[in-house]
Order: sequence, then structure tokens, then C-alpha cells
Amino acid sequence: MNGFSKAYNRIVLGHPKVVLIVLLLLLAFFSYHAKDFKLDTSPDTLLLEDDKDLKTFREINIRYNIKEFLVVTFTPYEDLFSEASLKRLKKLREELRSLERVDSAVTLLDIPLFETSGIELSGITEENIKTLEDPAVDAERAKKEILQSPIYKDLVLSADGQTTGLILYLKEDTHFSELSKKRNQLLDKKRSVTLSQPEQSQLEEYMAEYEDYYAAFNRQRHQDIEKIRSIIRPYKKYAAVHLGGVPMVADDMITFIRNDLVIFGFGVFIFIVVTLAIIFHEIRWAILPLLSCFFAVLIMIGMLGFLNWKVTVISSNFISLMLILTMSMNIHLVVRYRQLCKDRSSESQFDIVSTTAKKMVWPCLYAALTTILAFSSLVFSGIRPVIDFGWMMAIGLTVTFLTSFLLFPSVLMLLKKSSSSITGKRQSAITSRLASIATFHGDKVIIVSIVLAVISLIGISRLKVENSFINYFSKKTEIYQGMKLIDDKLGGTMPLDVILHFNEEQADRATDDTSVEADDWAGESDPRDYWLTPFKVERIKEIHDYLAGLPEIGKVLSLASIIRVAEQLNKGKEFDGIELGVLNKKIPDRIRSNMVGPYISVDNNEARISLRILDSMKDLRRKELLERISSDLSSKFGPSGIRATVAGMLVMYNLIG
Repeated sequence: MNGFSKAYNRIVLGHPKVVLIVLLLLLAFFSYHAKDFKLDTSPDTLLLEDDKDLKTFREINIRYNIKEFLVVTFTPYEDLFSEASLKRLKKLREELRSLERVDSAVTLLDIPLFETSGIELSGITEENIKTLEDPAVDAERAKKEILQSPIYKDLVLSADGQTTGLILYLKEDTHFSELSKKRNQLLDKKRSVTLSQPEQSQLEEYMAEYEDYYAAFNRQRHQDIEKIRSIIRPYKKYAAVHLGGVPMVADDMITFIRNDLVIFGFGVFIFIVVTLAIIFHEIRWAILPLLSCFFAVLIMIGMLGFLNWKVTVISSNFISLMLILTMSMNIHLVVRYRQLCKDRSSESQFDIVSTTAKKMVWPCLYAALTTILAFSSLVFSGIRPVIDFGWMMAIGLTVTFLTSFLLFPSVLMLLKKSSSSITGKRQSAITSRLASIATFHGDKVIIVSIVLAVISLIGISRLKVENSFINYFSKKTEIYQGMKLIDDKLGGTMPLDVILHFNEEQADRATDDTSVEADDWAGESDPRDYWLTPFKVERIKEIHDYLAGLPEIGKVLSLASIIRVAEQLNKGKEFDGIELGVLNKKIPDRIRSNMVGPYISVDNNEARISLRILDSMKDLRRKELLERISSDLSSKFGPSGIRATVAGMLVMYNLIG
């Protein structure tokens, strides 16, 4: 202890200017890298790389070519199907389509109208399918068909016929997708075997390029969303227009967090200055703790930027906690220094500062270590943002401790000895009153404490953790209003996928006779054309209907939706095995790729059901819902040989809830 104290006095207190220069150089270095500080809400930052749900999510997105999409809601102040409203809708669509990053825009005007076209099922071609833009189409008849459509109702048109949704599919960045695929393949391999030196070098190159490309991708996405908002803004004179979709929510969350950090930082600054000035009545005791906070937080932010360590919604809280803990440690140092100035008024500044550091280093070190240990326990949570938060706080507290015992004493050594000190006359009315209560009413304090402890335990037992997008935002914000409208009118906001895996026996349930007869109907073709069988279609319908019947579920889309549209054209009659084979073969290619391809994978012998959750639903329990869906699918449909996998964005974000 004496050796450490002597070394500290000789190095830190003996050369305060040198210490400050070193600290300033460190601050300059990390301040430069603070520009690389990143906020992120992507699945990559929410889950561990070896998480099976993340891997499934990526595989499904690739297999079914699932594109990111935004939704623009359009509720005109006059009838939606009036000529003026449809013209404005068309103009809005064209402006949105003109954006470079928008791949396609599906609107009320673009959807194929099968019944309104007046064609037989066997005669469907891309050329004879009409849309609402066709002058010959009766708007009222088209409206009726859309409202009865298993596909379009609550997707592009609300049940009341007054709100439509423009679905904007964003272009896939093929280079980024390929880069991500190569990176993930090497990461998967690394977890099972040791990579060769060339592979390790290649992985490092991919990782570096991925980070740079992803940062540019996020900036571009933010610009795209701002462009879309600027396009829809003038239309608010004629309609209630809102923007929604997961990419927009993720981008807005980052923007909100950045703004909150600035506002919170400014608010804390004012609060600390005023509080310290009132308590200590001397400007130096307001400036010194603030200086320590500034050093510690900025160095930590720069360190995260230097390490390219992304911050999430959870781990962004490290800034506020570091401010609080740094301030607490510095106030302890200030109080001890002022007390020593009173008790040892004849001693020099060097002796008082040395004694202050000596007396406070161990209590502060123990406090820091116990807090570091508490946050380090989060490392074992298995949830990536929580793990990151634990590590960040452990490192942040180390920075706080070192900054406090290097910066604070060094600055004091360059200042004159404080003339103010703690006196017996200056006492806080609040603390005096609390001391009086503890002294004269101890038994009552104990009873009240026990009652509060019991109430707290009851409250803890009733705590429920939920990860809700919509509840992150105030009801007055545009993002909340848009998400609420999409929930209420257009089938929900948060996407979820249910993948149905059929076994090999079910893959071959189309009999040889069916194949032969189908060939007679449609000519020679690939046996894959006859993957659809009545058994599969019936199971998909049953599971589709089960999911659609859950109160928490909004819009559900699957192969069943398309089959039911075809059955409407077939006068309500269901298809047998031969007709399913012929139907699958005769569907026009564009319709097949847009309406069938996203919902079946013949090569993998599976079907996809896409659904959206009503995120604004009161008392929604996301984890319980996912568990209930998985359990019901297993118990109700497992015996028939169907295995189901629940995946999607809801699963990703629920894992950190």
C-alpha cells in the first residue's frame, strides 16, 4: 500500500502537467474515432452469430427471396375510388417508383382483377388480366372483388374500403447480399473447424468490407426514407398519408436514440451544474466533476468507434449510467477533499490531495469492482445486446475509475488550495430530517421497509418483459400513428413466417395415374410441376386458417390465398390432384413468381405462410404467442407428419425482450 501510494504521489501528483498532457492526447485520439460510433438495430447486433434462429432467418430470406418493404398508407378525404383520388394515387405511385432504391410499387391500381376481367380460369394469360387502371374496368365491381379477395383484403385495401396501402419493395443490393453470404459461410465454418490461414485472411477482409458497406447501406436507407417522406408530404393536403414498415422503424429508432442522447446529455449537463453549484457553492466543484464525466464518456464513445463496436437500443444506456457513476465517484472525492481542508487546514495542497486519493482509492475501487462484477454477469445471458451492454459497462467503469483518480487529482494540483470547506453550520435540512426520523422512529422505519419489501416482491412476480416496436414511440409521433393505422386497417406491422416441412412420403402423394393424366392434359413437363397435391393444399389451408383465427394475427398470406382465388374462379369447387398439376403449370410466369414463388419451395419440400402481428394490440404477449403457435402446430399437425418452424423479425426482436 505504501509503495503504491509513493509511486502515485511521485508520478501523478508530482507531474500533474504530464498526466494531463497524456490524458489530453488520449482524449484527442478517441475523440477522432468518436465519428465511427455507430447505433444499429439490425438482427446482426441483436443475436449471437451462432444463434440458430438468426441462421434460420437468413436462410428463409434467401430461399424465398424475401425483400424489405415499406408501406405508405393513403386515406383520402373523399371517396378512395373517386376519379380524383385514383389520379392522386397514381401520381404518388409514379413518384415513388421513380426512386432509385424502389424496386416495385404494388398499389390498388396494379393488382390483377381476375373476376372483374371476366375470364375463365383456363384462359388466364398475362395479357387478358385487367387492373383498376384499365378504362373498361368498373370501379365498384373492382372494389367488391378486392374486398372479397383472400389476397388483397387488409393488404392493399382496408375492410371499410377507405384506406389503401402502397407496398414499396426495396431493391436488393446483390453485392451486399453476396458479401454477407460469403461472410456468414466462413463464420459458420469457423465455429465448427479451424480456418486455414488463407480462409482467416479472407474472413477478415470480408468482415472489414461488410462493416464499411453496411454503414453506407444504412446511410443510403436513411436518405431513401427521407426522400419518400418528402414525396408523400404534399399529398397530406388531400389525404391522411403515413409511412410504415420495419426498415422505417429501424431507421427511426436510430434517429430517436441519437436525438435522445443529445437531449439527455444537455439536460444532464444543466442538472449537474445547477445541483453542484447549489450543494458546494463553488464553481470549481461544478467544473471538475463535469470535466471527469466529459473525459470518461468521450473516451468510451471513441473506444467503441475505434473497435467498431456497434451500440444497440439496450447498450446505448451505457452513456447515462457512466455519467451517473462518474459523477458519484467525483462527488465522493470532492467531499473528502473539502473535509480534509477543514480538518487539516495547515497542510499543503499536495498533502491534502495525496491523503484524499489515499483515503478514497480503496472504497472507490471496491465500489467499481462490485459494480463491474454485477454488469459482467450479463455476459452469460446469451443475448447479444445484453452481453455487449455488460462488457461496455465493465470497460466503462474501468475508464471512470482511472479518469477520476488521474484527472481529478492532477487538476487540483494545478489549483490553489480550496478556501471553502465543510462546516458544522452548513447542514442540509433534508438529511437532518431523515436522520431525525431514523433516530426517533426506527421501529416505524423497519415496519414500513418490510411492507415495501413485500409489495416489491409481489410486483416483481408480476413483471412481464415485452419488446414492442410501437410502444417505443409517443402516440403523437408520426411513426406511432402510421404503425397504428397499418395495424388497424392493413393487417399488422411486425412480420412473422411459419415454414411447413413435408416429409418425403408427402412429396410423392401425387400418384402415377395423376402424373400420366396430367401429362395428357398439359403435355410433357417436369414432375416438379406436380408437387402440389390435395393433401398438401388441405394442410396449408388448415394451418393458414388456424393462424388467421388468432386474435393477435392480422393479415395471413400463403399458397392457400392463391388457391382460394383460383377456386372462386372455378365456381367454388376445390381442385383434385390432376387439376392442381395443370393449374400450377398454366399459371403465367409473372403471376407465378409474384404470387406462388414466395410461398413454396419445391426443392426443399416446404411451404411458407407469411403473417403479420398486430403490434399495437393491448396486452399482446409476444413470447407467449410464439410459444403457443409452435405448440399448437406441433400437437395439431405434427401427427400428420408436418414439422413447422416459426421464424421472422418478430422472433429476432422477441429474443431480446
